[in-house]
Amino acid sequence: MADGQGVTETFQIGSIVLEIPRACLGPGVRRALRSGRYERAEARAMNTHIRGDDRVLDLGAGAGFICTLAAERVGAENVLGLEANPDMAAAAQANLARNGYAAGRVLHGAIVGSGETAREVAFQKGQGFWSGHVVSGAAAGDGACRVPAFRLGAFLTKHQPTLVIIDLEGGEAALIGEAWPDCTRSVILELHAGRYGGATIREIFRWFFAEGFSYAPEGSRGQLVVFQRT
Repeated sequence: MADGQGVTETFQIGSIVLEIPRACLGPGVRRALRSGRYERAEARAMNTHIRGDDRVLDLGAGAGFICTLAAERVGAENVLGLEANPDMAAAAQANLARNGYAAGRVLHGAIVGSGETAREVAFQKGQGFWSGHVVSGAAAGDGACRVPAFRLGAFLTKHQPTLVIIDLEGGEAALIGEAWPDCTRSVILELHAGRYGGATIREIFRWFFAEGFSYAPEGSRGQLVVFQRT
């Protein structure tokens, strides 16, 4: 199938239909989408902790699957996604509309720590959209592009989410030390140990504990960790 983004492929997970630009698909993500394993752990964790009155923020929205699932539970007007890959940001927004949730929003940009002063950062596309990540300008290679930068503290203050899902392919390490607003009750975070190692994972846990969160075993599995305020 073709649309404004070129040739696309269509996948269905449960009742949700996702259309994704073929250029953004690698073998691994294609297999996960076809088998229904795509973001399965995130979906289970979110379904465990979401409440009907939540305002949901999905950092690293990908194809818009989690945004669409959240919209089913809390209403599309209470869902916001952020995606750095420009092609996937457009695809995620279209997938929300495709599934009947056009009022949900997916912004194009990358979340960064408050210490980042640039208005744009370099984003490195990978083989398959789920491996794209923010890089330093010097490390950018073929396929890199500049994307708008959103500082986490200001972004949280503006949108006041109660439930946050974070999958930033290692970018979460740059968010250590950022203050979380009192309204945020639960954070579902995918760790990427291959990008930063055990010492950084320890610091991530320490910071969430310092911010008043505790580890929630319900929904946590492997590299997916749920933090919850009690």
